Amino acid sequence: MQDVRTGTAVRVVEAPQIAATLDSFAASMAARKVRDRTVDTYVRAVRRFGVSLGDEATIADVTAETIGQYRLSRRALAAATLGKDLSAIRAYCRYLIRAKIRSDDPTIDMEFPKRRKKLPRPLKKEQLRQLEAILEQAAPVLDTRKRRIWLRNRRIVIVLLYTGLRRTEVAGLTWDDVYLLDAQLIVRSDTAKGGHERIIPLHPRVVEELEMTPESARRGAIAGHPDGRCLSHKTIGLIFERWLNDLGLRINAHKLRHTCATELLLSGADLREVQETLGHADIRTTEGYTALIPERQKAAIARLPRRFGE
Repeated sequence: MQDVRTGTAVRVVEAPQIAATLDSFAASMAARKVRDRTVDTYVRAVRRFGVSLGDEATIADVTAETIGQYRLSRRALAAATLGKDLSAIRAYCRYLIRAKIRSDDPTIDMEFPKRRKKLPRPLKKEQLRQLEAILEQAAPVLDTRKRRIWLRNRRIVIVLLYTGLRRTEVAGLTWDDVYLLDAQLIVRSDTAKGGHERIIPLHPRVVEELEMTPESARRGAIAGHPDGRCLSHKTIGLIFERWLNDLGLRINAHKLRHTCATELLLSGADLREVQETLGHADIRTTEGYTALIPERQKAAIARLPRRFGE
């Protein structure tokens, strides 16, 4: 191609295909210490977006209009899920700018879906009683493998219930992170949401449960595979979807986190203490649990007259 003004040859540089940039996008996030799980999530989200634009879509096809159309096509998703997709696309566009692959940011005016505030969902009292009955059952003794899995599952449930950890956090918890003599554990940055490490004191019941593991077996994950490898957060979820469900209790792991927070507030802990335990970046998230402690509201309602206008 020639420049019509000078007559000199001009080399046309084609925009790279989106698929061809994903490896370097992932590498750039890894270099910035983004968690592996987040890297995988973002790459998959951008790949889905690229596929929606066509097999040979290039970075030139990433525009405010195509992003808007993609958002509209996924409007049936929950606000949080759609928000993650849009965050991934925005991160990708900013990577392209940092890498000097393109100079503009089509996400600069992008609006994120508003998330409805939902109350936490702790376990009901009858569910707690049912859970305790399951935890008190004797582990199977005839099958070594089944007994090991049963003890592992109980350990996970008790840790979740008394620490308020997230699934990903308990999945990556290792014996190196646990200090039994000090009765505390450390949630490391590579598993903590947002990468913020925190220390969580251990309830005596958790210490007793962990001490049941012989010292010779305390290697790798505290509740993982026999060789010490960590479970995935999805496997942690299956413990609730299958193991507890088969035992007659239908709950999910996150309800234990909500239960821990609620019980902490009922026992007299203040919001800051609960925030530090749960690892909330914003205390307003923690404040949502106060709605589940309605004693003051009950007292106020009780002061209303039995008949109005008298």
